[in-house]
Amino acid sequence: MKLLLLGVAALAVTATPPACNRNKQSTCFKARMEDRGMCGNFTISVLEGQLEGTEASWTNEQTGKVYTNVFRPANPCGIPEGIKNGDTFYFTLDTRKVEDCTHCMAFYPAPASRINIRVQEGPCSGK
Repeated sequence: MKLLLLGVAALAVTATPPACNRNKQSTCFKARMEDRGMCGNFTISVLEGQLEGTEASWTNEQTGKVYTNVFRPANPCGIPEGIKNGDTFYFTLDTRKVEDCTHCMAFYPAPASRINIRVQEGPCSGK
């Protein structure tokens, strides 16, 4: 009987994923620059990967265009100049302190959600 209980307990432990693996976000994401608005007011959509903190649906009040799964980068000066509207790229989350950078203060609509990212040179390993 003890052996049977031990076997059931072992099965229950191995069948349940560890808490640290539940709801774990991907570490690499594919994205598209939807709108490289003036003054660092960029709209980026997540194309691959589940990223918490994005806006499920957001409408640019100036153009009327609706976007899904979007955010604005918390570090707009970290986005390479070569990434233009419609370009796809890969990024990881950046836990470093957001560097202050100089850009103009003109208003251009962008999602309220801000996420600090680091653009990768190409697809992340394993993609």
